[in-house]
Amino acid sequence: MAQADANEIVRKSMALADQNMAAAFEFAEKLIHTGHPIEVVQLQQQYLVRQMQALPSQTQELNRVGQKLWVSISISFPLLSTKD
Repeated sequence: MAQADANEIVRKSMALADQNMAAAFEFAEKLIHTGHPIEVVQLQQQYLVRQMQALPSQTQELNRVGQKLWVSISISFPLLSTKD
């Protein structure tokens, strides 16, 4: 069970990294086609706002998967969860 949960956190991390890379490439594509410094600043602001809006849900999802992994590890290896 712990192995499956560890695999899940790896898959989720890779999926989120893929989303973030896609957003970065989209930003770069738009940046290439801009011609005015004001547009550059506007594009950068839009990109940063979108990334900051995505951050809480990405963090919550990784936290959820991480907690699930910790529970699996605690069940599989009970000595790791003691506070002696």
